[in-house]
Amino acid sequence: MKHAVLIALAGTSSAEGAKTLSRMDGLLRDRFSGVRIAWAYTSSGVRRKLEKAGTCVSDPAVAMSDLMNEGITHVAVKALHMATGKEYLELRDLVNEFSGPPQGFEQIVVSQPLLEVTTDFERTLRCLLSDLPAGTGAGEAVLLVAHGSLRPEARTAYETAAAICRRLDRRVILSTLISSPGLKDAIRECKVAGLKELALVPLMIIAGSSVKDDLAGDGPGSWVSALGREGISCTPVIKGLADHEAIVSVWMDDIEHMLGEIWKANVKANELE
Repeated sequence: MKHAVLIALAGTSSAEGAKTLSRMDGLLRDRFSGVRIAWAYTSSGVRRKLEKAGTCVSDPAVAMSDLMNEGITHVAVKALHMATGKEYLELRDLVNEFSGPPQGFEQIVVSQPLLEVTTDFERTLRCLLSDLPAGTGAGEAVLLVAHGSLRPEARTAYETAAAICRRLDRRVILSTLISSPGLKDAIRECKVAGLKELALVPLMIIAGSSVKDDLAGDGPGSWVSALGREGISCTPVIKGLADHEAIVSVWMDDIEHMLGEIWKANVKANELE
């Protein structure tokens, strides 16, 4: 058995985001020494932007083909997608294509999206709230903002996650940039609760342009500006989930579990031969 872990995520074109992922790569290599660590960007737009800048990052198909050419037999694919959107579904289909010899791996498994494992999301949420910097307004409320998705199954995942936030702490509101619950829903919740101050926290892997411009920007269309017009003062936190080492540990725990399941399945298969 030759194991590999493939980290699949939308990707980032920012230098700061690349540094964040490089730190995460170091944590992975420390914890899973002897296991091949590979990366793939699922966003074609991000890959094209990087290629124009002279940087090449593998898409999932190329990354899996490279692993096969290296003689890797068993792969755990950790999907850093928040919900079951287009890119996650494409990744899952690709995993099926690479599953089983002679054209594929002896075994390849892919994790569920991050919001769709309730226990992991609750751990992530607690890690995130405990790691907010002082003076962010988090004492009154926290508004988490994800990218969102227009796919029905993904929207359901976000709405379920929002309910989990309310159950764990009524001061925590979850919203999304492009789907439901959205900005109007967040403003309504804040007004019903009488909230005047909050921390604006991205529920995104990397704090890229969506965080710096759409959430925290100075323009009239940013969330900071829109909330301000409603009398709600907010302090943005410019950190993605991958910037929180405790959250990365949650992901690594899941990878360890996946590798353990692969090992157990292989032992059982050998016993049956």
